[in-house]
Amino acid sequence: MDLGLGGRGYLLTGASRGLGFATARALVDDGARVVVSSRSADAVSAAVGELGGAPSAHGVAADLADPGAAERLVAEARERLDRLDGALISVGGPAPGTVLETVEADWRSGVESVLLGPLRLVRALVPTWTTARRSRSSCPPLSASRSVTWRSRTACARGWR
Repeated sequence: MDLGLGGRGYLLTGASRGLGFATARALVDDGARVVVSSRSADAVSAAVGELGGAPSAHGVAADLADPGAAERLVAEARERLDRLDGALISVGGPAPGTVLETVEADWRSGVESVLLGPLRLVRALVPTWTTARRSRSSCPPLSASRSVTWRSRTACARGWR
């Protein structure tokens, strides 16, 4: 199926397997270029290889729980793709366990990776799209959790304020 994505660039996190990798595969198959990311450098390398490598697929190992990861991912994606048309933000969940068994450090780690990491990435992406699309009325595609996506689309509709 030709979705007309040839030449466009996308950043995908959590994309070394599962939904993230399947999305990367569909984008590359349609002619888009992608930067896939995951916490494991080996997993990223394997995913990039399965996607056919450069120039269609590039990889960056990054953990969104790291406060500097979002800015680095966006910078690397822009450098490798020359453009950034959309993003899929997929992250792992907190450590398994019941509410009573889970220690506070695991809760904090979960908040960093599942809430703050995607938030930082959206905040790093928005200025990129705002600069590139000032004269356009359309909003860039962004896929993440429902609340992050809704807030991003609302911000886009209001001029990213």
